[in-house]
Amino acid sequence: MHNIELSGAEYELLVCMLTKEIEDTRVEFNHTKNSEYRQYLKDREFFLKDMLAKIG
Repeated sequence: MHNIELSGAEYELLVCMLTKEIEDTRVEFNHTKNSEYRQYLKDREFFLKDMLAKIG
């Protein structure tokens, strides 16, 4: 496990970036019909949400 120290501004930026990536992943998920790619996006969303929970 890695520990990093973030300033308040860095933390807010990281939260914003992860939140935006989750939203973008959901949009892409809704636009694709390929089942393998949909699974990849579902896994990616889970991973991003897990990261967000860890820093939150």
